Amino acid sequence: MRNASIYAFADWIKGNRDKTYNWEASWEKYTVNESEWRALLKRIANQAERLANVITRHATTNPESAWGAAGALAHTAFHMGAIQMKADLLLENT
Repeated sequence: MRNASIYAFADWIKGNRDKTYNWEASWEKYTVNESEWRALLKRIANQAERLANVITRHATTNPESAWGAAGALAHTAFHMGAIQMKADLLLENT
């Protein structure tokens, strides 16, 4: 399962803290075509929406879940910044 962190954050915020995930799969490099890229973006958007719903439902009533939500947001912000930097470099080189 790629994007394991989104699932892990959602599970942790919901209180399911004993699952294991295939973290190595999240770091595998692979090539996709245009339609696979669009499908991947859609899947990530759906996962993000699911995570937002979990945060709304659980983080407002449980302090541990609230801290998990804060961690999820900080983690995501870090990666979004890294993606933006790489995208900027790609645009400079085209």
